Amino acid sequence: KALTLAIQRVISNIQEERNQMLHLVCKGQHQKVKFNSIKYIESAGRKLNIYTQEGLYEINMTMAEIMERLPKQFVVCHRSYVINLDKVMMVQGDVIQLSTREMIPLSRSKHKEIAALL
Repeated sequence: KALTLAIQRVISNIQEERNQMLHLVCKGQHQKVKFNSIKYIESAGRKLNIYTQEGLYEINMTMAEIMERLPKQFVVCHRSYVINLDKVMMVQGDVIQLSTREMIPLSRSKHKEIAALL
């Protein structure tokens, strides 16, 4: 019985970890990126640049497609940017400063929504 419970716990932990990851195809390779390591996402033409604590991932995907796969801590702050609210340090005028000191543009139409979420 103890072994069954231990196996169930391991399976549960694996499933929980999978739910906390974004699965991507980057340059033909399958990648797993933890949601909490993503700082922000930038749209560049037909590609998305995903900036993480580990580095940059370039993928072929639209903003709408990526937003369907991200949890609620990710919000569009500008037509070309998605931020991880957990990484926001402050909002100042038309700019969001992340905890990593990076500055992300904030559109006027999104200012109130972002301020309310913080």
